[in-house]
Amino acid sequence: MNEINAAVVRRVQILDKILMCMLYVIQACALGFVMAYLLDKGCTSSEVGVLSAGFAILTAVLQPILGRLADRSQYFDWKKQLLIISVGVEVTAVLALIFQTKTASAILFGLFMVGVNCMNPFVFASPFYYERYGIKVDFGKIRALGSISYALGSYAMGVLIRSFGNTAVPYAVVMTCAVFAVIVYLLPRFEDKPLSLAKKRKENPKGKLIEEENREFFAKKYPTFIAMVIAVFLILYEQNVASAYLTQIVNHAGGDTHTVGVCGAIGAFCEVPMIFFFSKLAEKFTVDRMILFGAIGFLIRMVVFLFANNVPMALLGSALSGISFAIIAPAIVYYADHNVDTEDKNTAQSYMAMALMVSGIAANLISGVVYDNLGYSAMILVAIVIGVLGIFFTMAAIRKGNAAKHKN
Repeated sequence: MNEINAAVVRRVQILDKILMCMLYVIQACALGFVMAYLLDKGCTSSEVGVLSAGFAILTAVLQPILGRLADRSQYFDWKKQLLIISVGVEVTAVLALIFQTKTASAILFGLFMVGVNCMNPFVFASPFYYERYGIKVDFGKIRALGSISYALGSYAMGVLIRSFGNTAVPYAVVMTCAVFAVIVYLLPRFEDKPLSLAKKRKENPKGKLIEEENREFFAKKYPTFIAMVIAVFLILYEQNVASAYLTQIVNHAGGDTHTVGVCGAIGAFCEVPMIFFFSKLAEKFTVDRMILFGAIGFLIRMVVFLFANNVPMALLGSALSGISFAIIAPAIVYYADHNVDTEDKNTAQSYMAMALMVSGIAANLISGVVYDNLGYSAMILVAIVIGVLGIFFTMAAIRKGNAAKHKN
């Protein structure tokens, strides 16, 4: 591998930081306010839950397919896919400004959620990709910048919506996605896909079909990884409730739309220290045990939300993101990168992203129905029970991993 020019190294380090920041600004612009936006368009909580679940199913199907494509295709690598997706999200945001009926808004924001969530695994994988070429990009530090960006974006959106109404959401998405697409275009790509199907066939004199190998790659090749994916699905159910139903949590505590923005900002700012120093913590604790710590943090957070009958309690629950999501978010990215082979890293990130989406499907379907029929406390209690299951499944995955290491 040729030595990379110092100017290119600096360019990558700057652009990859901006890429992560812009991803979280985009999320803050819409994902944090999608519930309020669609309720304003006439949707009920149950309808938003069903809508989110439907599009999350589409996302969950697409993510591992796109990840596998990025790991195997010469033509649709992670950079090209990010560029295509960002342009698609831009188009959806423009259409949302033109067509603002209830049905059109629901469909367009559903497509927007698909696009943004398909961006995540590629953006998360990019620092590790560049590190393999000798360019140091500390994931924990740039992910911390992402949380700061989310906090600022969330607060700004709360102010903008209060001043100009919910139409501010698609306008903000149009502008932020345009910047994101430019950054993706400027990021360099260093090599042709080394593990393309064409090259694999040339290196395989026995003629065994590589497609047959691909069908079983996670089920048989990485059983411990799959066990942890299931655990992460259960843990992230709580995150989806706290995120998608933040409006209801704040309303139950007596807050308004502006308070939702403040809660989002506080949660994001409290994530920063843990995420920033995560790489140092990962040197002292194994990543799978960090996932367990985060699972326990989520349980504590949901208990606080259960008793949040005033705004300070809602703010405290948001602040506890610093011992829950702040641990889980980088931990699962590190786990996906460190526990699979090089040729499967995009796919592994996509599976972790899929766990988030599938948990989102469950959270939106279950929480929407429970909230509308049984109320706030029942919704949070269900999340607590699932969080406890997540802790037990995480411990089981850790034991499975330890047993596999001893066997080897």
